[in-house]
Amino acid sequence: RLFEKNGATASPAWGLRLWCAKEAAAKALGSGLENGPQNLPITALEQENGVVRLAAAGGRGEITARIWQQDGIVCSYSIVANK
Repeated sequence: RLFEKNGATASPAWGLRLWCAKEAAAKALGSGLENGPQNLPITALEQENGVVRLAAAGGRGEITARIWQQDGIVCSYSIVANK
């Protein structure tokens, strides 16, 4: 549904990239994925530039992650915007 909603194309590689975005976001929040990846729902995906927006549980703000893949390695970083 996420891919359809954002006009993107699903693939196994994108599944890995989105997981990495969730990992980066969880680390930026200082919690890791201890509460499960479902606590960081993806709200938007800009597949053409690798921008992923996630919502932090408990009103902790929106998180923006940037993901890319180079030479078979997936990289991601996140920025947390506190409310």
